[in-house]
This record gives sequence, C-alpha cells and structure tokens, in this order.
Amino acid sequence: MRSYQSHLRKNHPVFYTDHFTRVRGGNPQPVDASYLGHGGDHGADSDSDENEGDVQPERPVPQPEYDLQKHLAKFLLTLREKHKVSQDACSSVVAEIQSVIQMSNDQLAAKIESNVAELNLPVEIDIADINQHHTQKILGECATISDPKQLQRYVSQHMTYIEPQEYLVGGMQDEDSVVYYVPILETLKALLSHDDVLAEVLNNRPSDDGYIRDFCDGESFRQNVLFQQNHPSLQIQLYYDDFSLYNPIGSQSRKYKVGAVYYILGNLPPKYRSRLDHIQLVSLCLHSKVIKTYGVQEMLQPVINDLLILENEGLNITHDDEVLSFKGSVSFIAADNLGAHTLGCFFENFSTSLRICRFCSATRAEVQKISKDDNLPYRTKVVFNAQAEDVEHDETLRSVYCIKRHPALNQLQHFHVINGLP
Repeated sequence: MRSYQSHLRKNHPVFYTDHFTRVRGGNPQPVDASYLGHGGDHGADSDSDENEGDVQPERPVPQPEYDLQKHLAKFLLTLREKHKVSQDACSSVVAEIQSVIQMSNDQLAAKIESNVAELNLPVEIDIADINQHHTQKILGECATISDPKQLQRYVSQHMTYIEPQEYLVGGMQDEDSVVYYVPILETLKALLSHDDVLAEVLNNRPSDDGYIRDFCDGESFRQNVLFQQNHPSLQIQLYYDDFSLYNPIGSQSRKYKVGAVYYILGNLPPKYRSRLDHIQLVSLCLHSKVIKTYGVQEMLQPVINDLLILENEGLNITHDDEVLSFKGSVSFIAADNLGAHTLGCFFENFSTSLRICRFCSATRAEVQKISKDDNLPYRTKVVFNAQAEDVEHDETLRSVYCIKRHPALNQLQHFHVINGLP
C-alpha cells in the first residue's frame, strides 16, 4: 500500500491530494482509502507512513477552470458566422445537443449503478446526484444561450464584443439615413490583445535587401513622417466598396445600395490579410440617401475623428503589466476607380468630364494622345489643395479642375488623397 501511495504522490499529485490527504490546521493528513479494496491493513501502513515521514504530499497542481458556457457560445457563433447556419437551425442544434447529453448521462449513470451492483463494491452511487450536478448543469448552460437574444446578451457581457454605433446624418429622421460605425480604436485594442498580432506589430520592419515586398518597402512609407518617427506604428489599410441588396419580400421589391468601409491592419504579413477573420468592418450605410445627398464625407467622419486621435494621441494597451503606446494612420485606401474618385472628391463621370484622372491633370483629349507617362502633368498635394480652395470660393471651377470640394480624408495629418488612392 505504501508503494502505491508513493506512486500516486509522485505521478498523480492531484488525485493523491484529493483522495489520500485532508487539510487539518494547514497540514495534510492521511485519510481512509479502504474503498479501494485493500482490506483493513491500510491503517497500519498509514500510521507507519506518517511516523516515518515517508509520505509528504505535494501541493495540488491548479487546474484551469473549464468555461462550458463560453465554449458553447463560441460553437454557436462559429455555426452562425463561419458556416452561415441560420439562427433557427442553431437553436435546433442546441436542442438536439441537450437531448443527446441527457440520454448519454442517463445511460452512463445506469451503467455505473449496474457495475457497482455486479461487483458488489462498497460504494454508493447516487444517480440523482449525478444528474443534478453534471447533466443538469450542462443542460442549463445550453438553455441559457439557445435563444438568439440570450446568445447576444452573453456575447456582449462575457466576450470581446464591440457594439456598432448608430447615428443619423444630415438631420434626416428616417431609417434610410442611418450610418453604422464600429469604433476602429476599440477593434484595434481587441486585435492587439492577441499575442500573435502584437508580435507582428512589434517586429514589423521594412525589407533590408532592396526588394519591395510590402507597403513599408515603398516610397510612400518612407515619405510618411509618422511612420518614420514612430516605430512601431499602426498601418491602417482601408477598403471602400458599394454593393446592392434586394428585398424580394412584399408587394414591391426594393434594391438597396449600400456603402461599406473595411480595414486591415497592415502590420500583419501579406499572407494573412486576405483572410476574412482579419478584415474588420468599420462603417456601413445606405448609399442612396446618405452618400448621394451628403457625400461619403458624412459616412467617414466618425472614422476620421478616431483616426485623428490615433495620429495625435496614440493608442495605449496593457500587456504583461506594461503599457504600450502606438500611433498610426491610414497607409492607403483600396477601392475601384469609381469608389476612389468618390473618396477623393474627384468627378466620377469618366465619359464627359474634362479631366478623368485622379493622378494627373491632363484632359481627356490629351490622355488619348499620350503613349508614355514621362511628360504627364501629375497632380501634387500643393496644387490639389489650392484647386480645392478655389472651388470652395467659386463653384464654376469644379468643371475646370474636376474637383468637387476638399475631401474629408485630408483632415488627417499623415494621409492625402493624391498619393493615398492607388
């Protein structure tokens, strides 16, 4: 018996502490283990061990607590968001899981009771106790998140959930003028809370062999004062696009034109940036009334306000009791040709406008005659700002410069639409 206890103490400290010791006055003491079927000689061995000091139980190894409810919530979110399973189907899955668990535990309890009776072991099995403390707990956890509202409440309270902000633009009071904004500073904090993402940001450096592999290897990165003076800095790559939604329900089908802004943390390696779980939604609005009436500026203003904070004050996160501060800005904005002209406040009519290019100021007739770009009159930041200023004082110049107004994005100190819309 003593050798068996020594084996348990050395190789199974948690089991040994739970079954062979009891804390009395801070000192572990041997307890009765006769249920293991070794007869009445255990007491003598136990006394001998205690007197000789041979058995010195180690402190139990702490075991991490398993959060069953959180695991179930992640499972349902994976079904709904990754595998596109409907919410009704998710609720049915939870109901089936509850049924399987109930039947499995009933069979397990009956099997244990049968084996104990067959072997005539001096152990009493309380089936009701098993169901009460195990099965009912699991079933209760399933029930608390089976409903969509319950799942949403749990995610909001116990998981990293950043709730979209809703606001109306232009004084319009109908639902079509709503813009949804997911605070970009909060999503950045959530991303940087992951050790692997933080490591990529801290280790992000340009190539040192002359080859261009990423944005930080190019001229735009080297000319950006913020990126050069603050290392590491956060590179925000925005993406803008429009898409159409159709509502086939009802007597009149409607088409909704929706504008969306996403971002990717440019510090991540390129091979990860096309993954959907690394692409974050920033802003969403109905295109027809908001963008056509007030321009994309209204949609982008909340984003710009937070990006100005990121440029000037930075973002602080705590990692291993150390406060890390990061500044950052927009490195560039990806969009199709029409979307890029919309963001830059250039004319979007490429068939009749005098100047159809956002990179140069050549007229349409001049562009058709040019075979090389050596002598193109490129637009510059200084000239663009001066032309936008002239347009605000004299709107007749809009058709001359093919510029509508000052872009809201130029409020940023370290981004400009001239070299920021590839």
